[in-house]
Amino acid sequence: MAGSVGRQDDRPPRDRAGRAVERARHWQYEELPGVDLLRARYVRKTFVRHTHENFVIAAIADGVEVFHHAGSDVRAGAGALALVNPDTPHTGRAGVPEGWRYGAVYPAPEVVAAIAAETSTLRGAPASSAPSSTTPPPSTSSTRCSAPWRRATRCPPTPCSGSP
Repeated sequence: MAGSVGRQDDRPPRDRAGRAVERARHWQYEELPGVDLLRARYVRKTFVRHTHENFVIAAIADGVEVFHHAGSDVRAGAGALALVNPDTPHTGRAGVPEGWRYGAVYPAPEVVAAIAAETSTLRGAPASSAPSSTTPPPSTSSTRCSAPWRRATRCPPTPCSGSP
């Protein structure tokens, strides 16, 4: 999903006809092997049922995303984290007319397992037990965590290739 870097304010950018512009940017950092990153704004885009090989940890910056997960629709609004385990079928669409804007990290299961092994007594395949959290993501909840989160989800100045 290569594209242009989205605006960072609450208003969706507009095309010449006045329609909200959708933008997505996917990239990786050499310093973060096994982790894909995405920053996007979607208004009309609808994601059909699909899965990811990696975890999905998406911090909703504004708007609302609705995704069908484990048999029901989940609404994730500004300040929420949308969480999806690897190989878990889900969909995605806007929950409000102005769409949603988010930054996401897609860490490989091996990366999450290694972090869990280093920082806790948890062993085995890590997984999230809830598809959404209303706890504000690090970008808004903690000054100490906000700078690393913003750096990790900031688009690099060079073009990106590939797709998550």
